[in-house]
Amino acid sequence: MKKILLSLLFLGFSSLYLMAQDDIIQVQIGNNYSNQVYYTLENDETTTIGNNTWDIAFAITTSLEAGIHVNESVSISFTGASPSTLLYKAPVNIFEEIVYTDEIGDSLYNDESSWGYGGALNIQKDPANYADFGWGYYNPANHALIGDRVFVIKLRDESYRKFIIESMINGVYTLKYAALDGSNEQTVLIDKAEYENHHLILFSFLDGAVIEGPSSWDLVFQRYSDLDPSNVGIDVEYTVTGILTAPGVLSVQADNVNPDDVNFENYLDSLDSQLDIIGQDWKFYSFDTGWNIIDDRVFFVKTADNKLWQIYMYDFEGSSTGTYTFAKWDLGEVAGVKDAKSNFSSLTVVPNPASSNAEFSLVLESKNSGQARISVIDLDGRLVMEYEKQISTGLNAVNISTSALVAGNYFLAISTPDERIVRKLAIK
Repeated sequence: MKKILLSLLFLGFSSLYLMAQDDIIQVQIGNNYSNQVYYTLENDETTTIGNNTWDIAFAITTSLEAGIHVNESVSISFTGASPSTLLYKAPVNIFEEIVYTDEIGDSLYNDESSWGYGGALNIQKDPANYADFGWGYYNPANHALIGDRVFVIKLRDESYRKFIIESMINGVYTLKYAALDGSNEQTVLIDKAEYENHHLILFSFLDGAVIEGPSSWDLVFQRYSDLDPSNVGIDVEYTVTGILTAPGVLSVQADNVNPDDVNFENYLDSLDSQLDIIGQDWKFYSFDTGWNIIDDRVFFVKTADNKLWQIYMYDFEGSSTGTYTFAKWDLGEVAGVKDAKSNFSSLTVVPNPASSNAEFSLVLESKNSGQARISVIDLDGRLVMEYEKQISTGLNAVNISTSALVAGNYFLAISTPDERIVRKLAIK
């Protein structure tokens, strides 16, 4: 149903709506959606950044991941096309070669699967090869990421740049870029250690510099590209207005519920790092009634400090103000999905879902060496497969055959003498 204005929310509602006024939050991204707003649940702090201030973002996640995202936020224009940033795979493999615009192919987009490996520069990676990051490859001999792909970016002033991420070594990215004919070549070093209190490092090609981005945050309210659901079987990107979660934040959507008495414990096992679980489809537009909100849907969000929040969307005002209105509940602390005392700095299963009669890789970064037991368990708790593996300090990749697994869902357990970590595994 269409939500009434915020000024009426405090009149005559049930106990669901009789919360303290501080729990009703409004975030504005501006007229015609001109900004991105980064928001922190704990204290309602916001950082507003204009859509046109940056071009690519380096995600600060684990050392195992190296996500690089393109800025997909675009302001609405009612008088013509809005200036936008577009990314392409260059039609050349060597940075020094001239790039001609008539040879450029289709745009590349972020896929919102993860900050660590779901950026537009990452999407061409081979999901079965843990060493492929989309823009370069991991060298296990020296733990360096070496870039091997050239990209082209069209900036908001209609100019172009070609660029390559030459490497990422010890947390330092080396970015080289130039005009398409090779003139005005520049090299920039971006050290993740200098931005440890940030989730993203933002870079502008026009300014040739890192832009001061947001410090730690939980949600970003912005525009981004998504697949058009009306084009079944055809991947057509269109720009939407919604909410993405930050690195380290997990969320889950609960449908057909009463926000006043929904039990969050039923959803904790489904918390996921997918960025667009809140996304944009909690609202829909009607020419008769304007923006409407799905009123039996809530979201649970677990922040990086293990605080759990419930979010309920009330209203969206559209392009006139870009105002989101929502309620939040502080549900307290929950057990950490990633224990700070864990021996593993990161643990990833790729690809997931995996194909039957193929294999998947368990990629983990260990603080210490030791013996680990890797178990595949079905949903009824039966042990399907089990391996013993010597884990070394640093990055490890364990390739596991799926020939003995039928299509379905499983649990993948990694056990050491001190801990047991469980991940979900799907076989298709």
